Amino acid sequence: MRRSLSSALICAGLATASFGMRANAADMPPWPQSQPAGVVQEFVSGWYLRGDIGYRTNTNVGDMVSYYPLPTTSDIREVAMIGAGGGYKAGWFRADVTVDYSGKAKFSGNGPTPDAFTGQIESWTVLGNLYLDLGTWNGVTPYIGAGAGAVTFRTYDFEAPAGILTTDYQSNTQFAWAYMAGVAWCFAPRWLVDFSYRRVNMGEVTFNPLLANELTLKDLTANEFRIGLRYNFD
Repeated sequence: MRRSLSSALICAGLATASFGMRANAADMPPWPQSQPAGVVQEFVSGWYLRGDIGYRTNTNVGDMVSYYPLPTTSDIREVAMIGAGGGYKAGWFRADVTVDYSGKAKFSGNGPTPDAFTGQIESWTVLGNLYLDLGTWNGVTPYIGAGAGAVTFRTYDFEAPAGILTTDYQSNTQFAWAYMAGVAWCFAPRWLVDFSYRRVNMGEVTFNPLLANELTLKDLTANEFRIGLRYNFD
């Protein structure tokens, strides 16, 4: 009798414990599931390609040098541009090489009469650039940078007083350097859209070199507002 009572108590205790465990398991929150990795990794490294379009505005001219007469004012109009490049990112640092083409910008200068000097300027700019990425927040990475290289100018359709009329194009190459700042947004794995401002210092350009009435525009600088895409290989 005593043995039967003991067995019954043991069975009842086991049943109660089993029920309690099932109840506790039912009350427990679900096991947390691992979340997919975000598309942005602040310290990711690897090769990338880039493409850019932009608008060059407020091109400034320093001194002007000319055989008689000398323009009293100068103006270079806004112009669209396009570029491409490639580089490598290591942690917070990036380096790339960019090639940009700027379309024909109209030059005009006043002299004896308004717009006595006219012409067009196009350019190819090749720069090696270094950047510092300043951290990433919700996929957005601000950065600063600087670059140096060369710009090749081509001048067209120069007209000036004293019988100087349209000429075929001439080209000349100058040292160029730039500084820039921007924001990149990683909107998909491996893909970033890049909004940036760049200030380019382009040296000087000459219309009608080695001919009568040569005109040189010195200390050319330009403001560029750009949007581009970057693709990271790994």
